[in-house]
Amino acid sequence: MVDYWPTFATGGEDISGANFLMLFNPSTRKLIYKFNLTTITQARYGGFQDLEFDPSGNVYIVGEYPSCILRVDSKGKDITNWYLNTTAANHTIAGFTGLAAKEWTLLASHSSEGSLFRFDMRKPRGIPHPVRISPAHKIESPDAIQLPPRYNGTVLLVAELFKGVSVFWDRKGKWEAAKYLGLVPWLETTVAVVTAPVQVGDAVYMNLIPFGSAPGGGAGNQTDFLYYDITDKVDALLAK
Repeated sequence: MVDYWPTFATGGEDISGANFLMLFNPSTRKLIYKFNLTTITQARYGGFQDLEFDPSGNVYIVGEYPSCILRVDSKGKDITNWYLNTTAANHTIAGFTGLAAKEWTLLASHSSEGSLFRFDMRKPRGIPHPVRISPAHKIESPDAIQLPPRYNGTVLLVAELFKGVSVFWDRKGKWEAAKYLGLVPWLETTVAVVTAPVQVGDAVYMNLIPFGSAPGGGAGNQTDFLYYDITDKVDALLAK
């Protein structure tokens, strides 16, 4: 994914710039396909920032301003609007931010609602179903989400930009309902914000990016990669 940064810096006011989805073969070092998402959507919606795959290799790309999910078939021949929030009054209302997939179930975090939704990727069009959360927890400024392989699809981690990583658990892994276990907080006093939970090897990490450290509000040259191991803290919440 290559996205147009001003979309996020302006809260969806400017969605005019180019966004690209590219599939690269690391073995042959060749580009398999490249889509200009702004051309495809006619610049009517944007804020593309996360993607997932279904078991057949189809790709799902989420956009935040307003909520949309594009779908690219496994051969890279066709791209469709799989889901689009046509009721959104304007493209400054933040919608879906992150995606996570388990088999044919697709989960999405929603920014302005602070909630989670479930989709069935076997359907020809995306139909969002709310995930019931108990106890109630409103997710504040969600970014990327992940179902780490370490927990076999029963634990969902959600990056809350200014707070840390929230932890949700569904013993059955169906994600019709889930239990909110708590937050792994980011307590350091830096400009970095939590953008993603990521499993690397057997451990789970909190990824941070120092937005605002470069002209225009960007993250600079990325000489520092801020990854913090939160495995023990997540495991402690699961053990309660």
